[in-house]
Amino acid sequence: MYSVTAAYVLEFIFLFFLHFDLVTVRCCQFCRWRVEKCCGLLIDRLVGWLLQWPSRHRMFVFYRVLVAAYAVGITVMSILLHDDLLPWPTWLTNWSYLLLTCHLLCAAVVVLLNTCFEHHHYVTPLMTSPIPCYMKLSWFLFSVATPAALIVSTVFFAGVFPRLHRDHLNVVDINMHVMNTVLVILEFTLSAFPVRLLHAVYVFLYGLVYVIFSVIYWAFDHSNVMYPGVLDWNAPATTAVVLVVLTFVGIPLLQLFLFGVYQLRRYVCTCCVQLQWLQ
Repeated sequence: MYSVTAAYVLEFIFLFFLHFDLVTVRCCQFCRWRVEKCCGLLIDRLVGWLLQWPSRHRMFVFYRVLVAAYAVGITVMSILLHDDLLPWPTWLTNWSYLLLTCHLLCAAVVVLLNTCFEHHHYVTPLMTSPIPCYMKLSWFLFSVATPAALIVSTVFFAGVFPRLHRDHLNVVDINMHVMNTVLVILEFTLSAFPVRLLHAVYVFLYGLVYVIFSVIYWAFDHSNVMYPGVLDWNAPATTAVVLVVLTFVGIPLLQLFLFGVYQLRRYVCTCCVQLQWLQ
């Protein structure tokens, strides 16, 4: 018990002070392990980048293709059915769902590439080599898209939906603000993307880009308010409070929560693998 506690304490120390996180992942039938230094971090690598649980690899490929196709379909539907006064590209909801779609597409391509070429590129445990750029891109998209989707859903139901004076969700609301969270839950449950606390910086930068965009868009016409009461530059005091709370409370707590979910998933997976070995 004390050894496990000490290991997690050391991991946090490395993460915050040395930016050097050692991740070990037990090998299973459909996974192989690599450790590699990249941007000051040691990261774990799995076959196809993402199957956390010992399971049938073909089923995971089917899952990847299915959710990617669904996300693409919903994105196209949201564009075709968009009937708001403000253009489709101005909404953070659409930015975030498009980002989630790009992540799911990229992850599906990575898994398909691995499925096609894994028999030609065998990697032994403890063997090191550079991680391909497309895998780095997949991880980056995951690190931004999943927290962004959860933030969008939370802000929508807490601050936007009550102002719509509706007692029901339409099809677009369900797919863009409910099913996006379901997709994130599936990603954290099934896939093996690592989560790092320092990756909250990506979410900060993503939010900063949208805030700057909203200011510029509002400056041309002060009626261009996407989220009254939340991101409304006609009421700068309220907007400032919302941004400060999200920046210094919401995003850090969310990233800490996702990091805890990641550690819990690894722990449960390790226990499952150990039980299989004992049997």
